[in-house]
Amino acid sequence: MPLHSGSRAIPNTFRGVFGDYKIGNTKLYGYVYDKWSRRHDDRWEDFSTDQSATGAISVIWGVGATHKKDNLILEAEYLNSHNYLSKIGLKISYDIKLEQSKLTLSTGIFTSQDDGDLFVTGAEGGDLDDEDTSGALTGLTKSENDGFAYYLDADWKKDIWSVGAAFTKVSDAWIEDNFSGDHGTNPFPTRSLIGADLTNQNETSWQARLGIDLKAVSPGLTTKFYYTDGSDAENSALGKLGGTADEKYWAVDTRYKVEKIKGLSLRWLFVGYTTEKSGSVDGVKGDRADHRVYVDYTIKF
Repeated sequence: MPLHSGSRAIPNTFRGVFGDYKIGNTKLYGYVYDKWSRRHDDRWEDFSTDQSATGAISVIWGVGATHKKDNLILEAEYLNSHNYLSKIGLKISYDIKLEQSKLTLSTGIFTSQDDGDLFVTGAEGGDLDDEDTSGALTGLTKSENDGFAYYLDADWKKDIWSVGAAFTKVSDAWIEDNFSGDHGTNPFPTRSLIGADLTNQNETSWQARLGIDLKAVSPGLTTKFYYTDGSDAENSALGKLGGTADEKYWAVDTRYKVEKIKGLSLRWLFVGYTTEKSGSVDGVKGDRADHRVYVDYTIKF
């Protein structure tokens, strides 16, 4: 949960300690980070919220476990952003091997919870509407979050084709960012590949996917199409009285592993995102069309 977004060409960097230990089919792990470096910067920074002094979040730590046996994978993780926010995540996936094809079914449950004095009005300025609460003072009034969301996902693969569908339901808004400036891991398959989280209060999201392996055109060339519709998002503080919104996006993700140059891969990602909003729902962003091109070269030694 503290990792970087997969849509960035260069990841954020964290300073700290990570360790894991494997027992049979189970891997246990833990981490403690005390500083981070933005993907475009060469210096270390302390953690903070959108309202606190720099360094107010002393550490971000977590523990987790992954269990793999045959076609089953179980994952669990707890994250704590000190004196600010805590999260719990649980995921299950199972592969069903059919004749000449494979079906993968997965589900996940995730929570986010205010967890300390730093969680005040405006501490999460990008996705919560707590500043709309009557009498709330930004940076001073204690705020709260009891985020809960789950998803269901199915993905079928045969030959050059893959077809998928996903459903996500949110109750109280689920917070993605673990500190100010973060673009952390969003575990929901319905998330936008660039930009919006689609995890607003009472939001329901559906997704359809189609992937094609274009090896007949050129070995290593693949493309995947996405369409996702999020509806009934609400203002996180006032509910429907404060604002409602629908959001949707479609995307194309094309990747090419260059066969003649080992280690070289190319990627073109396009996302078209549109919204319909009345009132205030901070987690729903403005319309955008975004193209991103990535060139990666991996050297193994």
